[in-house]
Amino acid sequence: MVYNVVAEPVDGLATVIRVSWDSPEDMGGYVEFGPDGDCTRWKTPDIGPGPDHEALLLGLPSATEACFRIVATEGSFRWPDKERTIQTGNLPAAVPALEVPLYDEGLVGDGFFLAASGTAPALVLILDRQGRVVWHQPADEGFVSPQALPDATTGGYLYNRFSKDFSQDVGAVRRVAADGNTLEEVRTPLAHHSFELLDDGTIAWLALDVRDTEDWGPVVGDVIREVSAEGVDRAAWATWDTWEAEASEDWSRDFYPQGYDWTHANFLSWSEARQSYTVSFRNVSTVAEIDRDGDLLRSVGYHGDHDIAGDDGSLVHFPHSAVWTERDTLLFTTTPTDTEETRAVELAFDEADGSAEVVWTWGEGEGHYAKVLGEAVRLADDNTLVNFGSEGVVVEVTPEGEIGWRLETPAGYFPGHLTFIRDLYDPAAKDADE
Repeated sequence: MVYNVVAEPVDGLATVIRVSWDSPEDMGGYVEFGPDGDCTRWKTPDIGPGPDHEALLLGLPSATEACFRIVATEGSFRWPDKERTIQTGNLPAAVPALEVPLYDEGLVGDGFFLAASGTAPALVLILDRQGRVVWHQPADEGFVSPQALPDATTGGYLYNRFSKDFSQDVGAVRRVAADGNTLEEVRTPLAHHSFELLDDGTIAWLALDVRDTEDWGPVVGDVIREVSAEGVDRAAWATWDTWEAEASEDWSRDFYPQGYDWTHANFLSWSEARQSYTVSFRNVSTVAEIDRDGDLLRSVGYHGDHDIAGDDGSLVHFPHSAVWTERDTLLFTTTPTDTEETRAVELAFDEADGSAEVVWTWGEGEGHYAKVLGEAVRLADDNTLVNFGSEGVVVEVTPEGEIGWRLETPAGYFPGHLTFIRDLYDPAAKDADE
């Protein structure tokens, strides 16, 4: 029932195996596979009837013997082929070795993480719970790629790339398939830090917005830009339209060569349920929610219109990666001014009196400090992934604050953004709050 079976690593992706076979035209099939002799650990999607078949084996570590078995199908009948083996290849030297010193399977769920590099060279990885890299994109010298997202349209991935020192306007979002082939590259002028993919196919990104001022000369603000699936480009909102530029101890001409770094937006998130963007601003220590019409809906921090109960103004400092949870709470990382400890903070808002309150926090007393980047991601089981950015430490904690998983990265590499993936054959399936 199965003929001419060929299995070999995909070019440039030593951990992805392409299996092809022939069968009678009225037969479909799928592949059962797994590492180290566990032939039934995973299963590829079903392939419809036809004479020629192809499947990708995803999730395998490098330098590992994988066992697989093709199962031919006809209606309700299954004809399992014999068990076969294939060896995955070695990873390139540029792919870092990651360590997982703590993994409590009773506290955290199985799955994978899509990780984008917070440093140069640009490198996008998928790693398993043991910290083993099972998929990657080649590093681009001179570029950074701090964010990657699953792509519901193709079953592959999107990631951004831009000049490491912002000296060149080469921003783009690249769409790649699971086999590593580039499907599309969308130009994102003056892009930096972060982008989002909306359900209607729009790609939004943070862009530099440089304007001349009488007092300081060129000053760099931020703008949310969008390009629709049809290619229509527009500005959705700009810091210049809402706040007045002012000098601060944190702005510098060293970060952006185009001028003084005023607001320094560092993360953009989109909430389909709320139909709004949320932006974290490092240099003005503010988190702001904006709708697609460009109206500022609410904010906390220096430019905040909501006061946080019990806060003296120190809590929202260098915020990063603010996202709304399914409970309509705001989750982000911050490094309060009265400490050098980065923590995750979750806020609930009372629109009636313009207040906010801390409903959950983690990291105080843990001694972690994210000088660059950082994020908090709420998972579907109510655990929270806390990424301490440049410190090179990621932990997953329960609602009670117990650590169930810890990832440590080597010097020179740390993830800018992480996305939990339950199933590599359906990576965009919603498994975390949006």
